[in-house]
Amino acid sequence: MKRLLAFLTTGLLIVNSIPYPQLMMKTAVLKVPDRTGTEPVSYETIAKMQQELAAWPVLTQAGLQAHEQEKNAGTYVIPGMKSTLSMDRDGRPDTCVDMTPQGLAVTDDYIFISAYCHEKEHNSVLYMISRDSHEFVKTIVLEGQPHAGSVCWDPVWKHLWVSTGYTNNASASYLRIRDIEKYSFSQTGKPLPWYRTQKLTQLTRNSFMTCYDSRLYAGTFTLDEPTMRLQSFDLIPPGRMARSGTIAGSAIIGQQCQGITFTDDYVFLTFSYGPYIPSTLCAYPRTATRFLKSDAIRSWQLPPCLEQPYALDNTLYLMWESPARCFRNELMTHIDRVLALDISRMMH
Repeated sequence: MKRLLAFLTTGLLIVNSIPYPQLMMKTAVLKVPDRTGTEPVSYETIAKMQQELAAWPVLTQAGLQAHEQEKNAGTYVIPGMKSTLSMDRDGRPDTCVDMTPQGLAVTDDYIFISAYCHEKEHNSVLYMISRDSHEFVKTIVLEGQPHAGSVCWDPVWKHLWVSTGYTNNASASYLRIRDIEKYSFSQTGKPLPWYRTQKLTQLTRNSFMTCYDSRLYAGTFTLDEPTMRLQSFDLIPPGRMARSGTIAGSAIIGQQCQGITFTDDYVFLTFSYGPYIPSTLCAYPRTATRFLKSDAIRSWQLPPCLEQPYALDNTLYLMWESPARCFRNELMTHIDRVLALDISRMMH
């Protein structure tokens, strides 16, 4: 008994001799590497991609050629298409190979891309990319497995909104930029919690959305009805929606709509469905209230699987989901980078 007491006493003295902060540091740091791949999956070089895109002059002339003096001709590799750091259903760090990109948002400093696990085995994520250097920054693991069909940036309150919810339970959730910048899955081993989630009772699903002029615009992708309603919601301090998502207005949109974005002069919508039907990019006047394909003042047929557009600084950014593994073997043109298009060249 005396030997046992002596052993325990010695152990306690050793533990107590370690500074408390050092103990906390050793137990808090998980040292989980970000195994998100950053290599392109379809084209090794911009030149090879440009050859493939020759059939779509708006992508080459207003895109790659207009930005040829910029890094990577203004393009950004979509990360995570071969491997992505995430969490499995049991909440353990894991590598997902089935992430499918969906939403795109551009800020002054970053490019954000949302993605969900096609096999529903892992948490959805955000990829964070430096807008200036074009380098991958990190993976943000999100709560749950939302489709994350759209993301948008509120420049007033510095919030990144993500479409969340499920069928008949539409919602929009946001993260604060300061929380995003501080977040490290390697340090916490947990997803970044939503700062706020707002129900959108007027929508069956929040398929796509964007922020513009202190409003959030949201709509539902559909194949069943020829027209749907695009709803807009007022954003009020501190970045919340007025009166629990009371709509500020609505407009008519067409089916198969995948994304929407605004400039001071135009509204751009993307329409696509599956790997065998060409996508359509449409432009409308800023004052429009009808957004059917037949109402567009300009339209362009583009490769299949076009997702969310995003406009900033006279540039229209476009992203496709075609580099995802579930589409990679389909016989179609794949685009594994975000493309930047000069809006002035597009419209004239």
